[in-house]
Amino acid sequence: MRETSARLLRLLSLLQARPDWAGAALPPLLLDDDEAVAVAVSLRTAASQPVTGIAETSLRALAKLEQVLPARLRDAAAALRQATVALPRTVAAVDPDLPTALARACRGR
Repeated sequence: MRETSARLLRLLSLLQARPDWAGAALPPLLLDDDEAVAVAVSLRTAASQPVTGIAETSLRALAKLEQVLPARLRDAAAALRQATVALPRTVAAVDPDLPTALARACRGR
């Protein structure tokens, strides 16, 4: 029994040392229920923003998130989506490099 446990611990150690062996470089997100719903709502909101290219990316991320959400949280996010209305766009599309450059300039003062 001790040998099996030692082998398992060694395997876990190797997987942590080489995250690319585990199939991904990102660690799993640990969100509570409210945070998960907030992320889903935020991604849906981002999909309607005038930043060029962000809509498709947001929808792809939302689809992945919804696949792993428990049914009760998917239902909560769907209820919020159905109960709210997106504001109409009032500005033209924005190149995503512009807000990034502005944010860096503000941070750098």
